[in-house]
Amino acid sequence: ESKTPYKEESPTNPKTIYGKSKLEGENFINKFSSNFLILRVGWLYSSNGNNFVKKIILKHKENAKLKIVNDQFGTPTSASFVAKTLKEIFEHKNFWDKNGVYHLSCNGKTNWYEFTTAISECIKKINPDFKVREIKSCKSSEYETNAVRPLFSVLDCNKIKKDFNIETPSWKKDLKSQIQDIYESTQ
Repeated sequence: ESKTPYKEESPTNPKTIYGKSKLEGENFINKFSSNFLILRVGWLYSSNGNNFVKKIILKHKENAKLKIVNDQFGTPTSASFVAKTLKEIFEHKNFWDKNGVYHLSCNGKTNWYEFTTAISECIKKINPDFKVREIKSCKSSEYETNAVRPLFSVLDCNKIKKDFNIETPSWKKDLKSQIQDIYESTQ
């Protein structure tokens, strides 16, 4: 429920089984080792698996009308960026001197509606014949779902930037660099 990005030391209070299990994993690792790196990421997507970007592309292909929430904020981040960053961390001269929890995401923040609009605009650029369907925004209270989602899940990534000299792109730039592969994965 914060309005400012969460730091690694911010209090945790997961609301779902998924979030609770992730925190239990962190606590288990911390209990049995003092030499570890845990990376927290959110709003993760890629050309593999089931994720939000692929769902939006497929919904457009199905001619579905989209109703997307506009009051849940986070930072979309590609698995490709995370993998590239992990390689940089492992190769960094300070790798063996650092441990603990780190946040990793792209720069900026958006909501699911704005993210959907950006995905749609990117698809239209790579395939001008692609039909972008109607997208309506709504509040979380108007959207039926079993999953409880946080209204704000933006992560403060200053610690990882400082400790490992990580350069992070904007979420829009990251999306533009990934959309072709993701689009092709839905063919």
